[in-house]
Amino acid sequence: MKKVRFLSVLTACAMLCGMAAAMPEIPERASLVASAEEYTKGTGEGFTYLCYDDHIMITSITGAEVVIPDEIDGIPVTEVDGCNYNTSLISLTLSNNLESLPDFYRCENLATLILPENLKSINDGTFTECTSLTNITIPDSVTYIGDGAFEYCRSLTTINIPANVQTIGDGAFGVCENLEWIKLSPDNPYFIYEDGILMNAEKTTLIASAPKAVSEICTIPETVTRIGDLAFSCCDLLRKLQIPNSVTSIGGGAFFECESLTEISIPEGVTSLTDVPTEGAGYGTFAYCKNLRKICLPSTISETTYRTFEGCQSLTDIYFAGTEEEWDAITIYCSDGGLNSVTEEYLISYDFPTIHYNYIPEPTLPLGNLNGDGVIDANDASMLLVAAAAAGSGGDHGLTEAQIAAADLNADGQFDASDASLILMYAAYAGAGGELDLAGFLAQL
Repeated sequence: MKKVRFLSVLTACAMLCGMAAAMPEIPERASLVASAEEYTKGTGEGFTYLCYDDHIMITSITGAEVVIPDEIDGIPVTEVDGCNYNTSLISLTLSNNLESLPDFYRCENLATLILPENLKSINDGTFTECTSLTNITIPDSVTYIGDGAFEYCRSLTTINIPANVQTIGDGAFGVCENLEWIKLSPDNPYFIYEDGILMNAEKTTLIASAPKAVSEICTIPETVTRIGDLAFSCCDLLRKLQIPNSVTSIGGGAFFECESLTEISIPEGVTSLTDVPTEGAGYGTFAYCKNLRKICLPSTISETTYRTFEGCQSLTDIYFAGTEEEWDAITIYCSDGGLNSVTEEYLISYDFPTIHYNYIPEPTLPLGNLNGDGVIDANDASMLLVAAAAAGSGGDHGLTEAQIAAADLNADGQFDASDASLILMYAAYAGAGGELDLAGFLAQL
């Protein structure tokens, strides 16, 4: 019995030795740990970093005025992290080896920023609420600017769009109330900028505007089918806007904080007036248009939100191009709730707007073209002078509401000889081969 047991032990040992010889060699555990920690920590002037074999990543920015070098000890700086909510940062120059940026969300005191020469993209929301940033030069290498990239940069006055930018997202320059100029490279084939408005090259999408460059009376080209998110946000000068019937989509917050806007007509085909969502809030389409008194809604409208008319303290009349039954199928929200969910007495008691049904919007006319023949000339000036003379003597001037809007060239709220003089000046300019449209001509005066 002992002999059998001994042979069994020998057999088992031989089998184990054979298995060991056939198994692959396992690296030592120490070498695995070493490969997972192939970096060293370092500190520069106003920043900390991790140094790997082939690149360096900035992990935090601690200083107020910081320059991130292209290299540290011969190793390129290719990544930057840890910039959100950095209220200490005032000035930053970034490494030219960066091809994309970290987020600078709510870096409220960042006033000066030098971007990398090799930057490819500025992603969604990168500079949201950088409220001290006054101007920024985008490198020629950039091809993409994301949604809300510079949203709520309220101090931003100028921004350039270089030739290679192919994409600009919704609300990229939304709520930039002091933006005076969007400098578009003449070599950029993807966009067009005129009269303070940035559009795609085909003029079908109105992307953004420079609030300080948009005139009191603005006419959107009849090629436009979509007005993007926050496109006219903070256009304080804008008093009247003519939206063509070609428009079928209006983005969230499109007219947010247009404080001088007094009336507007939404064309048939537009189905909703929605918000741009933000952290804990949202931008309503007409929110805080404090002087908006009258709005005309199409029968196609089917959706609004409780922020659509938030803060519209002067709104007195809503004209609806449909029946009361159609109106009852939707809910239009105003200051204190759904307008069509309360009684008429309640509307009067709480100063809700009066609702007018079966409103048929009058076709709009281009500024200066009173007779609607497509040409701005002496005939329009003559028509205006006759009407002004009749109104001055207490008679019926005979102009429609659309003609009155088209006649007010100097945006002083009335039509008179001054407006007729501007029409004649433009007719002479156009007749001599001038290339500017009327809005552009008036902006030069």
